[in-house]
Amino acid sequence: MTENQQRQLFAKKRRYKYKLRAIELKGGKCSACGYNKNAAALSFHHIKRNKNTVRLSNLFAKQSWDFIEKELAKTILLCNNCHRELHAKEQQHKKTWAVNRRRELKTKAIEYLGGKCSKCGYNKTITPVVFHHIDAATKEIRPARVLDSLNWDKIKKELKKTILLCENCHNELHHPEESFTAIPNQSKKSEQCSVEGCEQEFMANGLCRHHYTRMREYGTLTHEYINSGKICSIDDCGRVAYAKQFCRIHYLRLIQTGTVNKDLPIKKHTKHQFIGKRFGRLVVIKRVEDKQYGKKAHSQWLCQCDCGTEVAVVGRLLYAGDTKSCGCYQRESTSKRGVERWKEWHKNNPKPVPYSATYSNACWNNGTPPKRPY
Repeated sequence: MTENQQRQLFAKKRRYKYKLRAIELKGGKCSACGYNKNAAALSFHHIKRNKNTVRLSNLFAKQSWDFIEKELAKTILLCNNCHRELHAKEQQHKKTWAVNRRRELKTKAIEYLGGKCSKCGYNKTITPVVFHHIDAATKEIRPARVLDSLNWDKIKKELKKTILLCENCHNELHHPEESFTAIPNQSKKSEQCSVEGCEQEFMANGLCRHHYTRMREYGTLTHEYINSGKICSIDDCGRVAYAKQFCRIHYLRLIQTGTVNKDLPIKKHTKHQFIGKRFGRLVVIKRVEDKQYGKKAHSQWLCQCDCGTEVAVVGRLLYAGDTKSCGCYQRESTSKRGVERWKEWHKNNPKPVPYSATYSNACWNNGTPPKRPY
């Protein structure tokens, strides 16, 4: 197994492990019907959509358990059948011609195959019912596209290769390993990190997430940088080369000051580094309250434009050169382009009709009202 495959397997195990833990926290069964057979057939439904911080499909991927617990407090546990029924009721008012047509065809197809799930007999609504191909090799049309055909004979030909299943039974069929009765066939010792004294679950190459990340970044399990056998090219330095034949200290000095001269100190990031500096037409006055972008906070600086207006700008936009004025530059350039277009139009039309002319003077242009030149 390659390193990338090991990481993918670790991510899959982590999502499954956290999902089982979350299901146990929410009671272990569907809050509507009591279903509790397979983890793949259970999902979390946000009670209020506008309160969700993260999509539930990404909840167990990289988030910490504390964050997951806070998000789970806004949800209820439902099986896939009940979840689909609930969303179908919410979207009843959103009916178009295409939706009604697919609904009629799906109802007709379900009646053709018996009208209920072939495994558990579910027949409440048509929304959670799906068509499962018995032999995937004979599949000519994807199940989701079966009802897109206008020819009923073509649909019927594809339906003969399928059986009718509800969402819960379909997930049980495709994910038998996630059944609550299935016993994992792996030893706990083989899943642990190979570093002595570490009991975390391994991610790749026999290392847990913490040690694997450190190995990838430093090349060793300690906080020392990769020792490639090369030494810094500066005389009397003796440190291990980090990049471009320089050690980490000289490399930082090079990219920040343009030279490795020891007389020039390395610049340090401080909260006052922008004050007094000019960026285009803006001069930074002081730092103000940070601006929130989702979970992240970005530094914001109060700047004075050459036109006298004061405006708050995000620091990274100043540093990258994306913001150079309070907006006056854009207004001036737009006005300038408009004047240039007007002059060009006058040049190409020796006797133009002034736009200020009223529509009562439409006879100037053979009965057609004058048009805006741009």
